[in-house]
Amino acid sequence: MPLTDEIRSLGGRARARNIEPRTSSPILKAIFNAMVERNVTVKAMSRRINHHSNIVSLWRTGRSTPSILSVEEMAAQIGFRLALVPIEETPADG
Repeated sequence: MPLTDEIRSLGGRARARNIEPRTSSPILKAIFNAMVERNVTVKAMSRRINHHSNIVSLWRTGRSTPSILSVEEMAAQIGFRLALVPIEETPADG
């Protein structure tokens, strides 16, 4: 079931809260901000990735850190995937 259908099944009352994520990870901040843009609640996301909503909330507040697999799952649920991009090396000073 798509995440938007899960929100509709709650009577349309559930809304993702537009609270700045307090995690120090820029990737997690981007995921949680994208969830708000797509109106995906923590509860709906937690159902989709098979974690308790309290755990996902701890990730949002920076009090716990998810595994890379959980981050990949969350990203996929909102239409993203993680990728490694090489860092461009700068010429040595000299």
